Amino acid sequence: FPEGRIRREAVEIGGKSAKPLDQELKQAGIKSDYARDMLHSKDFTTLSIPETLNTVRLKVADLLPGNPTTNQVYAKAKVLGLELVPAETGVRYRLKHKDQPLNEWLFMGMKQITDRHGDPYVFELGRNDGGLWLGRYRAHPDRRWHPEDELVFALRKSV
Repeated sequence: FPEGRIRREAVEIGGKSAKPLDQELKQAGIKSDYARDMLHSKDFTTLSIPETLNTVRLKVADLLPGNPTTNQVYAKAKVLGLELVPAETGVRYRLKHKDQPLNEWLFMGMKQITDRHGDPYVFELGRNDGGLWLGRYRAHPDRRWHPEDELVFALRKSV
């Protein structure tokens, strides 16, 4: 694994569909207007049975130098034994981390969900003076990432 600071964490996913998850976001006061289209996309799926997903959170600079593309970041993560997280992980991670530090933003390393205009997005989680956010971030395959951007991936399951 890279030398940078890597955070491992277990996140519970599954057992709830998009509608109850969206309701939980509203009840928690989390702003999710921009992500709502993703939540209600046919490509947003959830597991029917709850399970624990082991995740890692790391900076782009921990994976590759410079400003790599989405495809390059995802390929390097795969080489390191990481997998893309299921889309619902973004919602679950947001609900779990209501104490997120001010002005921190992170992104889900996930299969992009395409909006009605054909633009691919991943979930973006942040906190600013306006509160907690579950947003969306345009993640074209050739989009360049900043070295300090942080992404959440899943640890590959042992077989």
